[in-house]
Amino acid sequence: MVPMRKKLLVLYIIWFISGSLLALGSMYLTPYFLIPLFGTQVAIGILSLSIRCPECKQPVLKQKMKLFNFAFTYWGCLIPKKCHHCEVVLK
Repeated sequence: MVPMRKKLLVLYIIWFISGSLLALGSMYLTPYFLIPLFGTQVAIGILSLSIRCPECKQPVLKQKMKLFNFAFTYWGCLIPKKCHHCEVVLK
């Protein structure tokens, strides 16, 4: 089984490389490269947001922040070292 942090890292690398290549293709070859560009970016975004903690089954990129005694949740983009919900160290 692939570790969760490695899975997110591979998704981010694929997101960057495919986005760069398809953007260059749409600029220099044909604008029809924009169709797979948006499709791959949305698909990889959904895949990265759906990765969950093995213990509490909460999304890993959904994080909590406390500001002025109010609790906020937001979707972060950095790969966390531990789950923000149950504090389990992610591999």
